[in-house]
Amino acid sequence: GGFVGVKLGEYAQKMASGVDLSTNTFYMFYLFLTGFHFLHVVVGMLALGYLWVKTRRGCYGSHDCHALETGAAFWHMVDLLWIVLFPLVYVMR
Repeated sequence: GGFVGVKLGEYAQKMASGVDLSTNTFYMFYLFLTGFHFLHVVVGMLALGYLWVKTRRGCYGSHDCHALETGAAFWHMVDLLWIVLFPLVYVMR
């Protein structure tokens, strides 16, 4: 996680400067949207880590890879969502 590290640093900086959900409408949406995305990134990293361990143990074969496909689809949807959220939060201020 690069995203996780950057967000943790950014959240710490915002809190240190007194920014919270009640600061204004922008920061309410900013913290909610990026926080919700942050949660999904962490869940995705945990899921991919779990799938990696199971793959290394030989738990999946060519006819039994639905969990891998599901994990990959989840990760790419989280990534695609960030492509939409980034301009909304950082460019269209």
